[in-house]
Amino acid sequence: MRAEAREFSALHCLTLFVIRHRRRVMIIWLLCFLAGGYAASQLTGRLSYDFSLPGQPAYETGVKIFNLYGNGGNTTPAVLVITVPPGQRIASDRAPIAAAFAAAHKANPEVRIVDEATTGDPRFVTTDGRTTYAYLFAPPSRGFGPDRPTNAVVMARAACMPPA
Repeated sequence: MRAEAREFSALHCLTLFVIRHRRRVMIIWLLCFLAGGYAASQLTGRLSYDFSLPGQPAYETGVKIFNLYGNGGNTTPAVLVITVPPGQRIASDRAPIAAAFAAAHKANPEVRIVDEATTGDPRFVTTDGRTTYAYLFAPPSRGFGPDRPTNAVVMARAACMPPA
């Protein structure tokens, strides 16, 4: 019971102090508010991370890719995968698959699509010959957080899908 009386007494004293010195308390709160606003404006620039190694071959290549295409380099791609039915091979369906990826690029020119047809690289086809994939590089996001598939990537994927 005595501890509650002390808490009430301390709270009562604080209340009386604030009431008696309200102008000083308001000025202190205003200064805290302004200092917090200034600190917050300086903080937003520190909320990103930069794990770059300038001068290293991978970093320099990433910079060149970004400068050339406007995406890629440090942009994480979406991966579009196409698998043909059992008994078929990608080799026999190369033209329609390339046309599907080209249609996706035509529907969304800001999305860069890298696949076997654009590179000639056979590593875009799995060893069993039934699956191929393409990297879809969308423009980098303008906000905080990691890059996410944008509407352009979703539309490019839809352009690749055959009509049901």
